[in-house]
Formats: sequence, structure tokens, C-alpha cells
Amino acid sequence: MLSTRISELQTANFIGPTHSAFSSHPSYQYIQINLQDNLLKSLLVSLFTSGIRKSIPKELWHTYLVSSQNMEYLRDPLGMVNRHIGYVYLVDERCKIRWAGCADPKPEEIAALKSCTSVLLDRLTKAQEKA
Repeated sequence: MLSTRISELQTANFIGPTHSAFSSHPSYQYIQINLQDNLLKSLLVSLFTSGIRKSIPKELWHTYLVSSQNMEYLRDPLGMVNRHIGYVYLVDERCKIRWAGCADPKPEEIAALKSCTSVLLDRLTKAQEKA
């Protein structure tokens, strides 16, 4: 979840090594949600979509979402207490959040995301092989 330029940088720092390691895995999916719950800012983001696309690799366009949904009722359950920082969630195949991080990542948090992603993908691959 991102909403500002700072949050874009924060989420990029979190996800970089994980995305590099697993982007070719068939069950891995990286989704960015640009959350603009301010109506005016949402309209501005919509106007500058072409500029945003220039900053996002073409292969990620289909998973970059712009949302103006009111998230007030979900902020506390998701731990989104600050609107201005980036949030990263690792979600399993049942849509359960398995790992979460926010703001400027520490090296151990970056490593934890990569490790947890590896474990989830390994479990999913083994489950699919058994089926």
C-alpha cells in the first residue's frame, strides 16, 4: 500500500530483493495499491497516470492499482496507523496476511520478507504437486 512518494520508496526498498528472487516463480504475484482516500488527490493521481506508468516497469502495469476506497474501517485491523508511510503485506493463497512491514525497512526485515516468501512459495508448490 502506498500513497506518497516516500511510501513508494519505502515499499520499493522492502520488496526489491524479494521481487528479484521470485518474480519468475509462477505462483508469485506482486501487487501495488496506490491508495488515495482524499478525493482531490485521487483525481490528481488519475490525471497523472501516464506519468506514473513511466516510473513502473511495463510488466508490472497490470498489477498496479489506484484506489480511492475509504479505508477507515480497515486501517486498524491492517495496522495502517500512518497514512504517509508505505505498507507491505505478504498474503498467502487464502488471502491471509502472513507477514507485514512498514516505513523504512531494516535489513533484517527485508531478509524476513524474502525468507517468508520463500517458505510460502515452497509450501504452495508442494501442495500443488500433491494435488
